[in-house]
Amino acid sequence: MQTCSCCNQTLDDSKFVKKAMPELDVCKVCRARKSRKEYNARNPDLAKQQLAEGKSKWKAKNPEKVKEYRKTSYSRNPQSWMVAARKREFAEAQRTPTWESELTDLVFKEAVDLRLKRGLVTGVTWEIDHEIPLQGKLVSGLHVWNNLRVIPQAVNRRKLNTYDIL
Repeated sequence: MQTCSCCNQTLDDSKFVKKAMPELDVCKVCRARKSRKEYNARNPDLAKQQLAEGKSKWKAKNPEKVKEYRKTSYSRNPQSWMVAARKREFAEAQRTPTWESELTDLVFKEAVDLRLKRGLVTGVTWEIDHEIPLQGKLVSGLHVWNNLRVIPQAVNRRKLNTYDIL
């Protein structure tokens, strides 16, 4: 039995690297973690890409866990959810012009009805989307009638705050 100098766990000798190395008292897990950190420091762009790919693969394999995490996320962080909601409301209020407000309200109400009807017919969840996002990094749109559309929830969540140029 040995104690790892990194994680302070007492482990069996088989959990340690047997080769002559400068860190003889570091377990295999800690050694691998250190190697991974060094690799990520040398290749930051590749590390970010691999992390994103790994997350998307895990999400695809574990949809139930993702759904459960999202359900419990609000109870763990209600303050951050409220901050995000207020930020979005403020952004929408800032980007809602005074002209054509009646037409925008009418189109928005019709989009709500269309979203519900499409959901009943197809069994897929639909959302109202701003084609040009209200809080985009490169471009910010307005909350007006011709910037609204009804798209599937999966497409809207994948789109995030980006503007797709066709």
